[in-house]
Amino acid sequence: ELGRLGLNDHLSSQRSNGLRAMVQRIREEAARSG
Repeated sequence: ELGRLGLNDHLSSQRSNGLRAMVQRIREEAARSG
């Protein structure tokens, strides 16, 4: 299982970082478009 190997935490932290970057990009686009 992924959780047993400790990969679960690594993957979830990577995913949350990517999600945060994506949200930031969407906010910038929204601010630019008005």
